[in-house]
Amino acid sequence: MSNLQLTKKNLSECRICGAPAQYAYFGAISCNSCKMFFKRNATLDQKTFKCSFDGDCEIKRDNRYMCASCRLKKCFQYGMTTDKFRPSRPNKFKKKSLVKIEPQYQSKKLSILNSLKPDHSLLTTNQWTLLSNLYNSFDESQLVFLGKSLVDTHNSLQPMNVSYQRLVEKFSLSNYEATGRYLCLNDDICKLSFNDRSILLRNAADNVSCMAAAFIVHHFDLLSLDSYLKIMTAMYGDGGLSLVQWTMQFTSPDIIIFKLALSLFALSKTTYLYSPNISIDSTNSSTIFHIQNKYAEVTWKYLNYRYEDKCDIFVSFDIDSIISSSCPGVSAPATVGLSAEQACDIAFYAGQSFQVKLMDLSEYNPSVEEYRTGKLVTLIFYHFILGRAKAIRDSIK
Repeated sequence: MSNLQLTKKNLSECRICGAPAQYAYFGAISCNSCKMFFKRNATLDQKTFKCSFDGDCEIKRDNRYMCASCRLKKCFQYGMTTDKFRPSRPNKFKKKSLVKIEPQYQSKKLSILNSLKPDHSLLTTNQWTLLSNLYNSFDESQLVFLGKSLVDTHNSLQPMNVSYQRLVEKFSLSNYEATGRYLCLNDDICKLSFNDRSILLRNAADNVSCMAAAFIVHHFDLLSLDSYLKIMTAMYGDGGLSLVQWTMQFTSPDIIIFKLALSLFALSKTTYLYSPNISIDSTNSSTIFHIQNKYAEVTWKYLNYRYEDKCDIFVSFDIDSIISSSCPGVSAPATVGLSAEQACDIAFYAGQSFQVKLMDLSEYNPSVEEYRTGKLVTLIFYHFILGRAKAIRDSIK
């Protein structure tokens, strides 16, 4: 245990994550969250946890759930011991699903500020700052907590129970609140003209909230819970559930890629998920595209850094030969060639090969090409990212 000087401040702070704390649990001053985390995981096989970056993640209150390995190591470092556990009473009805879910979720999440070392990263200083800001601007912690609660309480309540319905409603409300905070924290959106901002916010609220809900629903497999499924059907109808299920098939388990995808689609003037036939022109399409391109470049560099030298083959598309009928919001000429849906499918499968690289999007010039091409490029790029994420997930199983 580190021999740190005790002050009034750190006596009232959790030694693990820095959250407010008043009592010592298992040998160290800790908050209730870290206390329960240690109690759940301290006796598990340490192979259950794996740090993705050198075992040196910084554990703070707002990111403590990102790396279970480093969090548990810090618990032991500051004096927590299992010999202070009280023997639990046997309970044959005790549910263990959450104990299995949490380590898997935590071990896959990455600590941005510690994982991407500036001296080894392909990103510039400005891109490093942008990546960190995009990651931190969407706070999913409350959604994760409520997702766990929905799983935890499901088997103990009757379907359509009033308390469970309120929990589902709280989950939906929390998703909208997280979306609102995320959009308010995006500096690029705030700097747009009033007209552009009003158009984007209307569509971004739908896109981001749907994608965020799909991410949590997919991770905790909430649609397999009868009570949750019935309540959501009553609230949103079969169409709403079908939309979430469709979105889930493209949901990446890599939380960094997921948040970068949120940023790309937040800057879309078209609501791909809700209103496929509605698109409103803004007064400054070039500015918006440059922001999207900036996000796309950061995403691509992150993939190169994260997965090193595994990409050496390029795949490219002749955008103008792609039929637009199946691509929401894109008015490309209807020439003979690939449909937009086929192009996205190709990008998705190409991304699953570590030897494949997508075309260099920096060659695209929005001042020369039409803005609708930028929309399609963004959509293809996103499907390529999803394919790469799937390949990584499959490789570590």
